[in-house]
Amino acid sequence: MRGKSSATFSETPISPELDVLVRADALAAALCAPHEDKMLIIEDQKHFDNVVAYAKEHGLYEPTDGSKQDSRRYLKDALDRLEGFTRMNEKGEIVSRVAIYADFAPHSFGFTVDARDRDGNWHASLVGGVIFHGAHDGGGNGGAPTYSVAITSATGWLIHT
Repeated sequence: MRGKSSATFSETPISPELDVLVRADALAAALCAPHEDKMLIIEDQKHFDNVVAYAKEHGLYEPTDGSKQDSRRYLKDALDRLEGFTRMNEKGEIVSRVAIYADFAPHSFGFTVDARDRDGNWHASLVGGVIFHGAHDGGGNGGAPTYSVAITSATGWLIHT
């Protein structure tokens, strides 16, 4: 719909040039908006969706037989462990949250665990990565392209801090 803003606050037709500015402003506001109500923040939804799809395609999202044996290698287990860093206080306010974002390593994420101080400000308290290991990096031998070391050779996602 050229010439019409996609923003919900305006149904007035505007010029295509102005429409681009309105969309850019809306995008900037969304990217900079505080995440006060979220315990898990996904900074790059497209990357997240691609990694989940890759994990499912290769049978590495979650165990299909319901077993917990060697669940560490599955993406869902790594994400569930990250969720364990989130906390709410007795008033139901979020006091610890996790943000995940695209990492340079293939099919991997970086993350921060943020804690809220007494004044309500957020500060990173832990930074790390959810790194995909496999044949492409020697099972986590420290070489390219992940430059991360796994204690034992691995295929799947491991949390590194």
